Amino acid sequence: MTIRRSPAERALLSAAVLALSGSIFIPDSAAAAPLAFGACRVVAEDHSAAVARVSKISARVIESNFPKLVGRSIEFRSFESNSTFFKTRFSVSRYLTFRGTRILLSVNPCVFKLEAPPDGVEAIIAHELAHAENYFERNAFERLGLIRLLDGDSLARFERRTDLVAIERGYAPGLIKYRYWLYENVTSKQVEKKRRNYFSPEEIAALDAIMRSDPERFRGFYRGVPLGICDLFPAGKAQRSKE
Repeated sequence: MTIRRSPAERALLSAAVLALSGSIFIPDSAAAAPLAFGACRVVAEDHSAAVARVSKISARVIESNFPKLVGRSIEFRSFESNSTFFKTRFSVSRYLTFRGTRILLSVNPCVFKLEAPPDGVEAIIAHELAHAENYFERNAFERLGLIRLLDGDSLARFERRTDLVAIERGYAPGLIKYRYWLYENVTSKQVEKKRRNYFSPEEIAALDAIMRSDPERFRGFYRGVPLGICDLFPAGKAQRSKE
């Protein structure tokens, strides 16, 4: 049976494949060569161990705070990077072959080799699972449409909105610890980039305080995602608009 797609559908699917082809997921069985990453060197066994640990932590986080993900198809993989420790994508190949949605949650073993704080790891996994929840809630074309938006301020809003989910579900303290650890284990250029795209420890602490004192105001940040500490306070927001 031949599946016919419109030109618009074919163009969108082609863009998706090209966009995601640069995101290489390295399964533990393929990670034989060690990687130098500052004080971190990993081998195949580290990949297997990291995947097992993240799978176990994720199961606990899903059970306690992400009921919508219970029974969903999530595959855990590993990868190597000098600046990224977790990433979550949806499987385009499964979409192209009509096999339903599967989320790929990948971990860099260096997050454990470099001794990230345990509650920080749990918090960032909550962030990744918030991405998974978001992907499952979107239809196929909405998910593919995200690819065209993830740049500049759009990427910052996307990632910061995901941080809001983790904060609202109680992971602010761990997320603060994780960001401090992260800033110590990437280059200064990467720190600048991560501060732009994700909430900083100071912003997370402020958001957590707002959530506890004024939940309605906190929920409003999902509609207008703060891009800086000044956006968390009315006076700062007014000043930003003048600039």
